Amino acid sequence: MHNCDLSHQVLAHQILPDINFANANLTGTDFRDDNLRRADMTRVKASGGLFDRAKLRSVYAPFGDFSHATMTETNLDFSEMTDAKLDGVDLRRGTLHGANLRGASLRGANLSSRITERAQGTPLVTDRVDLTDTNLEVADLTGADLTGALTTGWNILNARFDHTTCPDGTVVTKGATTPGTC
Repeated sequence: MHNCDLSHQVLAHQILPDINFANANLTGTDFRDDNLRRADMTRVKASGGLFDRAKLRSVYAPFGDFSHATMTETNLDFSEMTDAKLDGVDLRRGTLHGANLRGASLRGANLSSRITERAQGTPLVTDRVDLTDTNLEVADLTGADLTGALTTGWNILNARFDHTTCPDGTVVTKGATTPGTC
């Protein structure tokens, strides 16, 4: 299915592991509750897509465009998303265990797990995620657990930290937006 155009289609509630969406146009496509484990999404165009509660574990998506996608409660564990565009993405209560986001842009992304939401879902956990050279400018990291994240060269200018666990394990308990917060 690589190089295909499935923009603005409804593909919710599907089991599609190992599917090849490389270079596909998936703009605005609905993948809610899908199982897309190990999918090849190299250079995919999936901006504005709906991926709520989707299983994207071990997805290969370097240079993919997921800008302004909704990915609440989405599992991106061990995914390869180097140089991906995730600007404005909503990743509330998602997981990124072992994900590689090196060089990705998450400008204005919502990676929060508000304290009031913790009872309903788990906080965004990024254990061992590679955020090297990642742009998190203006991102909301409220309630995120960044323990063990690799952060060399990350841009956190004006990012929001509130009840956020920093890579070294310290917790920021008051809202902060200064680059030296974590």
